[in-house]
Amino acid sequence: MMLLKRIFLLVTILFLANRCQAQLSLPLFDSRFNMLVYEHVDKMPLFPGGDMALAKFLSKIRYPKEQLDYHGKLHLSFIVDAEGNVLDKCIHNKKAADYTLLDKEGIMLLNRMPKWIPGQLNGKNVAVRVLIPMKICLQVD
Repeated sequence: MMLLKRIFLLVTILFLANRCQAQLSLPLFDSRFNMLVYEHVDKMPLFPGGDMALAKFLSKIRYPKEQLDYHGKLHLSFIVDAEGNVLDKCIHNKKAADYTLLDKEGIMLLNRMPKWIPGQLNGKNVAVRVLIPMKICLQVD
């Protein structure tokens, strides 16, 4: 068994940039959940405890032994509904049949995610799609 000496994880949370965008998107109706889902709103959903707490949570991802020398991005995608529930957890632009072991670990991490503070549009809680790209840089010495 290989001894894992160092693991570097750089979490890039690009949804922060979404908060700065002035232009709001039109919602898409998601028939699976019977709700309108936005991509950009006045107030984006917030992880409990803020961005630093989210980074700490994401750093708890488990790395498959088979992918210890992996370098790349993991694009986590999900919906935060109007009550703060995390729904439709997936890897952005990837079919489930094509998920790698690391992708599957990312989904398991999303399954452990607590409720969020919902996003708001015009003072009303709405469902928002969140995309979190994670830059993964694992090295085994």
